[in-house]
Amino acid sequence: SVYDRVRRFYDEVVDRLVVRAMHLAGVRPIEDTYRFLSGASSNASFSDRTRMKLARDFIIARREPWFLHLHLVDTHCCDWGFAPYRFSKPTIVQDRQWRADRADDALWQVDRYIGELLELLRETEQLERTIVVVFSDHSMGWSTVERIPLLISIPGQDDGRRVKTNVALLDVGPTILDILKLDRPNWMEGRTLLDPSGLEPDHPIYALWDSWQSGADALGPAHGPRSASIVLCNQWVELTLQGAARRDGLVESHTNPCSDASLEQRARALLTHHLAAN
Repeated sequence: SVYDRVRRFYDEVVDRLVVRAMHLAGVRPIEDTYRFLSGASSNASFSDRTRMKLARDFIIARREPWFLHLHLVDTHCCDWGFAPYRFSKPTIVQDRQWRADRADDALWQVDRYIGELLELLRETEQLERTIVVVFSDHSMGWSTVERIPLLISIPGQDDGRRVKTNVALLDVGPTILDILKLDRPNWMEGRTLLDPSGLEPDHPIYALWDSWQSGADALGPAHGPRSASIVLCNQWVELTLQGAARRDGLVESHTNPCSDASLEQRARALLTHHLAAN
């Protein structure tokens, strides 16, 4: 109801104000969840240029074996202010073509950063014993039904193998463990990409669209799933989680499309079952 939504918003605002007031008064510091989980002394916000410097320092100083997850965000949103102008030019009129060119600026910059890290690994004689994974969590516009990059460099293997069937980020963990010849824990989902027998053409890939809710459907200042999607071979289906709206289509430039006429119907049934089971 409207009352429930207003009440939730009110409780959230009051809670945030009380926490901050107690922090300013010296009664109780604001809880730093990132610090609690990671043990890090700070959770700073900084540009990819700074992240790159920290990553270089880490690689040079860290004793092996080490693990590094570098999250580059200059490609994320919204005017890509940290990227140098290469394909676009500074302008007040930021139309669709300018945004596309500016996004290419950011991609070019990230490509340079990845090259710098690979060169550093080569210079420090670590490249031949380092697994390198390059991936993205979604495509431009936060779409979950388009192709995204996933590249894995395995030491000692340079055959340029390409997996043409659908894979998911859930498959990265099992693949790394398989490369390292380590046992996979029972709770881990996903498949190893090193086993061709497990890469079925119609393996379903599920995703949730999680975003700020606004307008008439707003439920307060919180994130929440808006829709769920499935990609089955080259068919995708998306269902809203508030109502009965549905969209569907085909993944463009799919590397291993299917010709099954019942693919859309199967995808819708699988997605409904997945939501009910989870």
